[in-house]
Amino acid sequence: MGFADCPFRSRYVSVHGQRLHYLDEGSGPTLLFVHGNPTSSYLWRNVIKLLCHRYRCVALDLPGFGRSAKPDLDYRLCTLHHFFSGFLEQLALEPVTLVLHDWGGPLGFRLAQQQPQRVRALVFMETFPFTFDWQEFPLIARPLYFAFRRPALSSWLLQRHNLFVNTVLPMGTLRRLPRSVMNVYRAAFPDRDSRRAIRALPAELPIDDRQGETWRAIEEIEKRLPEMDQPMLMLHFRPGAVLPEQRIPWFKQRLKYLDVVHAGPGLHFVPEDNPSVIADSLDQWFQVRLANPR
Repeated sequence: MGFADCPFRSRYVSVHGQRLHYLDEGSGPTLLFVHGNPTSSYLWRNVIKLLCHRYRCVALDLPGFGRSAKPDLDYRLCTLHHFFSGFLEQLALEPVTLVLHDWGGPLGFRLAQQQPQRVRALVFMETFPFTFDWQEFPLIARPLYFAFRRPALSSWLLQRHNLFVNTVLPMGTLRRLPRSVMNVYRAAFPDRDSRRAIRALPAELPIDDRQGETWRAIEEIEKRLPEMDQPMLMLHFRPGAVLPEQRIPWFKQRLKYLDVVHAGPGLHFVPEDNPSVIADSLDQWFQVRLANPR
């Protein structure tokens, strides 16, 4: 059963003993949409509405998010990747075009590097398949993320008060999210125990943490970018949050088959603000680039 503005059928699959929720709409070449923190497949609803007449659109809720199970896990990148890869195996999805946002980026790039036969192409926006330092992080967000890295504060802010949904999410959009939309995001995290993932991931961001497991995993992703042969589309929004304009030449130096579209204004949760731009840009690029590969 869908939400009022997301009329798609909910589907479930068991992956490594956990029940994961996903959407699967339309037919044609497969697009696999991967979200980050604190969103879910719901983030992509308005993009999918515009593309499912031409593509098979699959969007999962990672464990700990949306309507998926929220077990007591560490919710590090490698743990999430274990479930993400298992999801593709369960649904026998290949080859897919990955559509990536936020933590979906490291997950998707890692999959494309480790199992290239599964990934036809990548489309990414507001994500970070790279390590970075605090100087690159949005100034307005730094105090919050410093706090999120302190266990007592993060427990109080993120698990008790659900700050990532109530404050960080609306700060990351240009439009004011309607109450009905915010209620959907809040419904995924009704109590402290359901908020383990949204508490864990901010502390895992690859910012000046060279000893951390996630830092090392993303550093490896970054090192392997020049090896990748898949066609890629980067959607850049201005001013953005984690993918500023100065990263464009950085990506062009490392990715052999990259196209860049300047997609207009946007902060971080760009599928909420610009679904038609995302859908149109993806469709036009797919028809030209993948119908006529280099």
